[in-house]
Amino acid sequence: FNDNHIHFASAAQFFWNIQLMDVHTGGTFTERVREYVKLRPGEPIRGGGWGAYEQWELGASDADGKPREAWFPNRRLIDSITGSTPMFVSRYDNAFYFANSAALKNAGIDENAADTDEIKHIRDGSGRITGTMRLTNPRELEAKFLGGSQDPDHRKRILMTENVLRMIREAGVTSFQDISDHEQLRLYYEFLGRGELTARVNYRYGIEFWPQMKALGIKRGFGTPMIRLGAVKGHIDGIMGTSGARFYEPYD
Repeated sequence: FNDNHIHFASAAQFFWNIQLMDVHTGGTFTERVREYVKLRPGEPIRGGGWGAYEQWELGASDADGKPREAWFPNRRLIDSITGSTPMFVSRYDNAFYFANSAALKNAGIDENAADTDEIKHIRDGSGRITGTMRLTNPRELEAKFLGGSQDPDHRKRILMTENVLRMIREAGVTSFQDISDHEQLRLYYEFLGRGELTARVNYRYGIEFWPQMKALGIKRGFGTPMIRLGAVKGHIDGIMGTSGARFYEPYD
């Protein structure tokens, strides 16, 4: 069947990362990290999304009628597993982040670190840093925690693309409509040239690229039977993050 709206490059990164959306206990957290380290030894651990499923339960009370409290990870649960491999992951809502001891060391954070305007630590009953924290600029700090930029190189993106093509093939997807980046489009053609592109791609550029496409004479349907440019994507729903919103006063 056709999947009419995906972001392939983002999905490829998502499924390459550690999956923690169903994790909200120490035992499950430890086991999931153990599995990932075995699957991708030595690779910095990203992604996460812990606590997503737990959120459904938090509205209910416990046996004593008290509100349930959200679970937070502690680096002592997984430091012996991750060793010197840095780990930096987020909660499902990006309200909290977690770093293991290796990642904290990369960022210059030790047991005596105080809270700052950028980082507010969650501590255990003894006042020790657990690794869970609130961050004001997580995107800027991620590279510091992980020991450098983790943008995947070409070889890694090939592996990530192979992984998602396998997943959608197993789900019965024979075509999809994608908006990603230039590199992902090049990868599709690379896979096509090797006879390894197992689904048809209807590719959409963002509407901001339309002037260049028009100048080159690119029209709807440009491409091949397996890869075609089907449309451009614009945002008209007034969301702040997509440059479609209009305000009477500057928004801060």
